[in-house]
Amino acid sequence: MATSVAMLFIITLYQVCSNRVSDIINHSLVLFKIITLLIISIVGIAKLRIDHVNWNYIFNAPFDLGAYASGLIKVLLTYEGWNNINYLIEEFKPSSDNLEYPSVILKYSSLISVGITFILCFLTNAAFITVVGYNINYNGNTPIPMRFGKELLGETGEILMSILVAISSFGCVSAIIFTYSRIIKYAAETGFMPRRISSWFTSYWKKSDTLLKQLLAQFFYCLGLSFIFMIKTKYNISDNISDFFADASQYSAMIYHAASAYCLYILKKRLYNTNNNTNPEILSIPIYVIITYLLIIILIIIVLFIPSRNGNFDYPISYCISWSVVILGVIIWWLRDRKRSEATEEFIDETDQSEETISEAGRD
Repeated sequence: MATSVAMLFIITLYQVCSNRVSDIINHSLVLFKIITLLIISIVGIAKLRIDHVNWNYIFNAPFDLGAYASGLIKVLLTYEGWNNINYLIEEFKPSSDNLEYPSVILKYSSLISVGITFILCFLTNAAFITVVGYNINYNGNTPIPMRFGKELLGETGEILMSILVAISSFGCVSAIIFTYSRIIKYAAETGFMPRRISSWFTSYWKKSDTLLKQLLAQFFYCLGLSFIFMIKTKYNISDNISDFFADASQYSAMIYHAASAYCLYILKKRLYNTNNNTNPEILSIPIYVIITYLLIIILIIIVLFIPSRNGNFDYPISYCISWSVVILGVIIWWLRDRKRSEATEEFIDETDQSEETISEAGRD
């Protein structure tokens, strides 16, 4: 509890102090993670040349689609840090007068980051398989990275891997908090928050040009979750409450990515039709890539409802809560948008009537 609160406080503090410092720290943590995964990969490759017996049994385990999907959503949650780090680019001042410069960087940085992540994760998992292997009879709760360190260096290796995982998690949380503070500001500016509180979150802090109120809101929200985890530990309410929140969060993110891909597809089709059936320069990504991406996300969203062979039947609760929140958000958006449309129509009607009255008065 104390460690998590201290990490949240440190992340919030340096992000409140300076955007530049926050960018540098976040990118430094990414570089540290890349170096760490490279070292693990090299160790695994070196070990593979000596002993590859674990690879003889790794594919003997029965295929479990539900377990695979459950593990996949946790892997995708770890990628959110890599994903959010791309949005830090807009915080840097471009060295070119070209207004499209940041978007060009974001385009190629996204492709490069996905490629680097895929290669590193592939090699890292290969290293884990080589050193740790797969034991169907293992019932312990020790994560594979810690078992990897223990196999190589004993208790010292387990402690070392625990520290590296903690630093990696610190970087992931830092990047997510940075991005979500911007989302809070955008939600306040576009009317997705109640009017009584939206005015609090629409501006930067004048002293350091940072999002002080948005970052503090996230800090207290995460602090509340930390207290929930503490209560869980003290009274032994549930051993899987952290997984519950993680799954609900990432499943909502998957729905968001699916909606974004669908909206991108609609925009692409409209631009294509208005551009004489040729590929427009704006949103130049091929439409088949969008469709493929959308189908993959839809498949993941559906497959997650398939139960694991050894799992409990309470697994879909977090996903159902995510869908409930999404549906509630859509309903609220539709009601608010409907009121705005009606208000706009009334304003247009009043304007037309005023113009008619003025024109009639002019004729008289």
